Order: sequence, then C-alpha cells, then structure tokens
Amino acid sequence: MTLLLQIVLMHVLVLGLGWSVGSDVLVGGYPALLCCAVLAMGIEWMVFVPSAIAKSERFYDLTGGVTYLAVVCFATWMMARHGTLHIKHLVLAGMVAIWALRLSVSYTHLTLPTKRIV
Repeated sequence: MTLLLQIVLMHVLVLGLGWSVGSDVLVGGYPALLCCAVLAMGIEWMVFVPSAIAKSERFYDLTGGVTYLAVVCFATWMMARHGTLHIKHLVLAGMVAIWALRLSVSYTHLTLPTKRIV
C-alpha cells in the first residue's frame, strides 16, 4: 500500500469514528469528538508541513504536548458549555494536562539541542 493511500485511509478512519461515536455533545451540529479529531489533526498537519520541508523533527515532542493540551482544553470547554462537565472530567483533564506538559517539556528540553536540521 502506498504511503498516500495509508494517510488517506487513516484520516477517513479517524474522522469516521469521530463522526459515528461522538454524538452526545454537538458543536455547530457536529459531534464534539469529530471536532477534537479535526483539531488534533489540524495542529499536527500545521507543524508537519514546515517540518517536512525543513527535514527537521525539532518541535516533534513539543507539538505532541500542545496537541494534547489543545484537545483536552477544547473538550473540557465544550462539556462545560453543554452542562455535562463533572468533577471526574476535571480531574481526568488535569491529569492529562500535567502528563502532556511534563512529557513534552522534558523531552523537548532534553532533545532540542541535539535535533539538527538534516
């Protein structure tokens, strides 16, 4: 299977699952899970394109953390807007945010000086 076909199939699968599974909370008529998937893939593509052009993985770890934080913040905000946010959701969101910050900052700090443009 070619790389392009794999990328297209992956996007169709992720967006299809986001559409079919996440229908509890709607954002502009679309499932919130679909919006989270679009947000995550959008952030990753916005960083991938210039990184691929520059042939660099310099901000790979930091981008992963930013993606997690953005999706968790967006999902928490949407749940709060629709009145479905409970303390367990806040605890989980906080734990994911702490994990994402710790992991992305520590990996970026450790690897940024060594990741050179090839």
